[in-house]
Amino acid sequence: MLTELHALGIPWKAWENPEYLLGYDAQCYGTGLDSDAPLAYDPSYVDDFWNADGYLGTEDSPLGERVRSELTEMGDTIGHRWNIAKRFAYRYQLPPANAGWVALDQFRDEDGAPLYPQRPVGEPDFSRTVSGNAAFDGAFDGKMIVVSNLYDTDALPLHADWYRKRVEAAKGAAAADDYRLYYIDHADHQGPPAGERAKYLIDSTGSVERALLDVAHWAEDGIAAPASTEYEITDGQVVVAPTARQREGIQPTVDFVSDRVIHVRPGQPVPLIASARTPHDGESIVSVEWDFEGDGAYVPGELRTPKGAVTVKATHSFTTPGTYFVAVKVTADAEGNPSGFAGVQNIDRIRVIVEG
Repeated sequence: MLTELHALGIPWKAWENPEYLLGYDAQCYGTGLDSDAPLAYDPSYVDDFWNADGYLGTEDSPLGERVRSELTEMGDTIGHRWNIAKRFAYRYQLPPANAGWVALDQFRDEDGAPLYPQRPVGEPDFSRTVSGNAAFDGAFDGKMIVVSNLYDTDALPLHADWYRKRVEAAKGAAAADDYRLYYIDHADHQGPPAGERAKYLIDSTGSVERALLDVAHWAEDGIAAPASTEYEITDGQVVVAPTARQREGIQPTVDFVSDRVIHVRPGQPVPLIASARTPHDGESIVSVEWDFEGDGAYVPGELRTPKGAVTVKATHSFTTPGTYFVAVKVTADAEGNPSGFAGVQNIDRIRVIVEG
């Protein structure tokens, strides 16, 4: 199930926040993902799931056994049968094989035929409801920039790749003249990170502001936006290129030069070194911040001269034994402006083990 989950496009990086990923964050989900409500659009699904051949409810497999034992543990009621059956509904309502949903190919055989029985009806397309009845066919007039975040478990990075392919199919070679896709690492779309999220996420607001400026210059002044992010799709995961110049897009890279794991004694000074680079000439790293204790509280660091490639240094001593995830955050600006508006961030982290 873990392999299946991530092949569907859920980022592995989302395990930084397992409570949210698994639906246990009461602030966001209330009672969690549990629901005994039936599927109104397919009322007979629950009976087939538990009784018909080809469904997990009858499947002779370790997972089938687990599903049945879970029902016994929960209590065999119609509500609990719906609760469990709905969690696997995606297996039984695949879109056409040529629709481009590569994450669902794991449920097809070598010839593209579904491995499991398919329902006569599928889940309603709610995307039109929330998008002003957009067709998502890739055909549009004007210029478009999509910003997608690589830690996002709600708007999956893989979905942005799916739409990019729709645009390229609809526009052909002209897609490069009208469309860009920027992937932003260490970010989701829940707004400025706070609490636990601040320990490992950046604020992606600046990347959206930057994209808005770029699309305005593109549409109004004819100044082409920076190239799309370079990436590959591996087992449902979006994997970006390792260096800023290879990655392109709009996000800088930052990498600790220090060892990934450092062992020290309390009070021992720890030298920290990181290098950062912007993806294009003319852009600058305009600020650096450090989170020494790994608690999401950043302090300004020294940056002598904003430029496209910088090396930043700091020294910190830890008084209390324990494990600390030290982070460095940089912000890049297309015009070298340190105001903060349209600044695009990135972070890197290492582990410091302070031995008592």
